[in-house]
Amino acid sequence: MIREEHALEPFKVRFDSMEWQHALPGARFKSFHEGEKQLRLLELTSEFVEPEWCEKGHVGIVLKGELEIDFSGHVVRYPEGSGILIPSGVTSAHKARAISSTALCVFGRRSLASVGRTNQRALRRMMNRYMRRNALRLLTPYKTQCPILWPTG
Repeated sequence: MIREEHALEPFKVRFDSMEWQHALPGARFKSFHEGEKQLRLLELTSEFVEPEWCEKGHVGIVLKGELEIDFSGHVVRYPEGSGILIPSGVTSAHKARAISSTALCVFGRRSLASVGRTNQRALRRMMNRYMRRNALRLLTPYKTQCPILWPTG
C-alpha cells in the first residue's frame, strides 16, 4: 500500500481519490500511510468471514452501521459512532463480522505497540466529544454494519 500524494491535502486525507483494495471476500479498504502512521477506511459486507482469530490491536470508530466482535465467546456489539480500542495480544484475540448488508469504519494506527494509557485516554475523550455532539443523529436507525480487518501482507 503506497502513499498516494494526491490523497493528502494539508491535514486532510482524501479517501475519495483512492482506489478500493480488496482483502477477502466481503471486505475492501482504502489505506493511507505516512511514516509509521496509517489511516484505513474499511467497508465490510455480510459476506465477510474472518478466517482466523486476530491478535492485532485496533483503534477506530464505526462511521456507519453496526459491527459485532467475538472475543473468544464474549460478543460485543459496536453501533454507529462507537469507538473501538482493542489491545494487541492473545488475551484480546477476536473475530469481527458484519450483521447486515454493508458497514463502514475508520481505523488508525501508529505503531500499535505504542498505544499506551495516554493514547487510550485521548481516544476516550475524543469519542465522548463525538458522541455528545452527534447523539441525536446516532440514535437514528441505520441499515448497515461494520467489523474490523487488518489484512496481512
